[in-house]
Amino acid sequence: NLPGKVMKTRVDCISLPVESLAATVAFYRDGLGWPIGDVDETGDHIPLQLTNGSYLVFIERSDYSTFTDMAALAVAPKGVSGCILSYFADSKPEVDEIIRQAAASGAKTVEAADRPWGYAGLFIDPDQHLWEVLWNENLAKSDAAT
Repeated sequence: NLPGKVMKTRVDCISLPVESLAATVAFYRDGLGWPIGDVDETGDHIPLQLTNGSYLVFIERSDYSTFTDMAALAVAPKGVSGCILSYFADSKPEVDEIIRQAAASGAKTVEAADRPWGYAGLFIDPDQHLWEVLWNENLAKSDAAT
């Protein structure tokens, strides 16, 4: 990391909008053999921990808009790639500092707040990619990787 910069060079979670969780499970688990255990296919998302410890989360398209609406972005229509890049912070103050640094760098930001899934803020990078900076005590990382 550069002096005074907090955000490490990693992506902890990629979230993809899907039309149907049942079809997604059928494709990835039943079709490709991915290790997706028993899931509530009537829920709004399916998290899959990857071998490197990061996550791929499939979110019902209707629920995916929760994130894009906060950032005043349109949900990518089916057939157009769209995702949320998530960074898991070690603490709430780290979330606040990264959001502050993103804003200072010219990013549009959504102030961090307690949300049902953790303490999170959002920023949009110069290419309009949506980033979530999240602290959740069950997901916090204290690794030395940068």
